[in-house]
Amino acid sequence: MLLSSQCCFGITVLPKTPICLVAMLIYGLSTSTMADNSQDKKLHRLSLKMEKAAQKGRWQRVISLGQSAQMTCEALRSKRDPGCISIRVRQAIAYYRSGNAAEHIADIAQTYHLSQSVLGIDHFSTERTRDIYHQMLMDGEQYEAVIPLVIEYIEVERSKNNDQFKILDRLIQLYALYHVTAQYDREESVLNQMLELSEKLLGAEDKYSIRIAIRLAVKYCSEKRYHDFFDFAERRKLDLTCPSSR
Repeated sequence: MLLSSQCCFGITVLPKTPICLVAMLIYGLSTSTMADNSQDKKLHRLSLKMEKAAQKGRWQRVISLGQSAQMTCEALRSKRDPGCISIRVRQAIAYYRSGNAAEHIADIAQTYHLSQSVLGIDHFSTERTRDIYHQMLMDGEQYEAVIPLVIEYIEVERSKNNDQFKILDRLIQLYALYHVTAQYDREESVLNQMLELSEKLLGAEDKYSIRIAIRLAVKYCSEKRYHDFFDFAERRKLDLTCPSSR
């Protein structure tokens, strides 16, 4: 007895033959590839439009295009894809340039952390978003959240250009942040780094170096570390007294 035949995508086959399954697989792959190619082209067009809008300073247009490009890219690839992160970074820049960064600080923070973990702390994309995120946190007086960024600035500077004056500036900022957030136990280490670097760059007799030394001595006094205070003041020839020691 002959088995009846049936049609599978226009191919006449016997029931349950493997060719039907193969045809279905090929058809599925081809339509999937076509869809991916279409999305790739869409993403490319959106990226070009973003670039042209940015060149003209049309930041709201960049934001609108960027949101569509981000959704397309992350659906096609993944959130951690470097190309998708690049789109996010361009959006963060557009938020900042448009004056709307404060409204999108959560997106900017997410972009920064993604770039940091995927591309590294010294990558251009990470540096750009870190600058924007840092500024937003400072404007919002979120000083505790700024501290890890400043530590990262110092680490990157030391590993790349090693500009000692820039490092000193960042150390000063870090000390101020520890002070304003009442993290007094972290101040001493930073003050010692500031003093060492200031003396190296400006000299021990420079008024700025002396000011840092006085600040460190006052800290010893306020913490009732009298031995450290008198030993430090004597070695540095500081004309200071510690009233609490009397």
